[in-house]
Amino acid sequence: MLYQLIRIVFRFCGGIFYSTTEVHGLENVPPAGEPAIVCFNHGNGLADPLVLIRKTPRMVRFCAKDSLWRTPVMKYFIRNSGAVPVYRAKDHGAEKSKDLNLEIFAKVIAALRQGCCLGFAPEGVSRFLPYMEQPLKTGVARIALEAVTQARAAGAPPSFAVRLVPVGLAFPHREKFRSDLCMQAR
Repeated sequence: MLYQLIRIVFRFCGGIFYSTTEVHGLENVPPAGEPAIVCFNHGNGLADPLVLIRKTPRMVRFCAKDSLWRTPVMKYFIRNSGAVPVYRAKDHGAEKSKDLNLEIFAKVIAALRQGCCLGFAPEGVSRFLPYMEQPLKTGVARIALEAVTQARAAGAPPSFAVRLVPVGLAFPHREKFRSDLCMQAR
C-alpha cells in the first residue's frame, strides 16, 4: 500500500521533471510472482529508481548505498519502497562492508526465492558519462545464481529461474529540467 503511494508521488514528480517519457518493452518484465532482476544503466542518480518505480508494472525493490538512509527526506521514501542498504567498501572498509553485506545478500536472495523483482545498477555507482568507465560488478550474477541454487536445493522445480531484464535509460539532456527520457526493457 505504501509502495503505491510512493509510486503516485514519483509519477507526479517524474511528470514534472521530464518533458516526455517514452517506454518500450514492458512486456519483457515478468509478471508479479516471478523472480526477476531489472538491470539498468545508472546515469542519473536517484532519478533512475524514480523512473523505474514510476514506469515498471510491478514493484521493484532496490539496493542503495547505506548513506541514503541518513538523508532526511530521502530516507522515508527509500525505507518504505522496500529498498535494502548496501555497505560500500570505500565507506566502511573492505572487511566490515563484506560482513555487513552478507546479511543483505541473504535478504535479496530470499526475496527472489519468494518471486520478488529487484533493481540493480551493475555499474555500482551513478555516472554522468555516455559510456561505461568501469567494468560491471559481479554481484547481480552472483545473487541470481545463488537464489536459483538455494531454491532448487530447497525443492523448487528445475524450471525455477531468475529472469534478468536489461533496461536502458536514455536522457538526451539529463542535467536539464524538462529533459526527455526513453526507457527500453529487453
